[in-house]
Amino acid sequence: SIITDKLVALTEGEKKESLKFKVGKPENWEVIHSGIDLNTNPAQKNELKKKLNIPENTLVIGTVARLEPVKGIKYFAQAFPFIVKSLNRPITFVIVGDGNQRNEIESIVEKDGLKEKVIFTGMRADITDLMSIMDIYVQPSENEGMGKTIIQALYLGKPIIATNVQGIPDLIFDGKTGLLVPPKNAQAISIAVEQMANSMQTANKLGQQGKFYAQELVEGLPRFSTERMISLLEKMYDKIMARQG
Repeated sequence: SIITDKLVALTEGEKKESLKFKVGKPENWEVIHSGIDLNTNPAQKNELKKKLNIPENTLVIGTVARLEPVKGIKYFAQAFPFIVKSLNRPITFVIVGDGNQRNEIESIVEKDGLKEKVIFTGMRADITDLMSIMDIYVQPSENEGMGKTIIQALYLGKPIIATNVQGIPDLIFDGKTGLLVPPKNAQAISIAVEQMANSMQTANKLGQQGKFYAQELVEGLPRFSTERMISLLEKMYDKIMARQG
């Protein structure tokens, strides 16, 4: 950072962690959230549920992630038996994504005798459609710079449970736009899911508050839009150029 005019972090959490490792000085940093373009008109949920053989009146709990250790999906899978036992109602878990840890996660599910309750979709292009059928969205990352899938879930008004790591608290305010849990903790995930599932009215209120936060206009542009990201980057470049004359 000696010859760098500015450093850009996606979140305050990412900035703080970088400063902790002596990367730049506070005045070197700008926080500019990554922008996303989202299809807010997903496919018909009932049709997609039929394609996935998910019965009606089934609680759908899901996640979207690379199946790699840093994403913490193993701990989500380890929470399944606790969730099934505590809720005692029809449940389907949906895991969207693929990666080196898939076999390990599938083994956890099989060992717990829950193979019939878990759908592994593999890599899919229709992520927004798949997220639309989820009643509760879980992001169990061990570390996360920002989490674009969390933003997608916020835009869709989903009740969200996510780990309290790095950039996630910039998106999920505990008890306001979702629930935060400690990382690497299957029991904490199961307790949070149980809390939401037993009061879906409250859970959906969190989802709507999260949707409002994500779509709120900041200086005339949606908070997490690509347009706002570009606007902030352009302003930063203009300031640098003005200083250099």
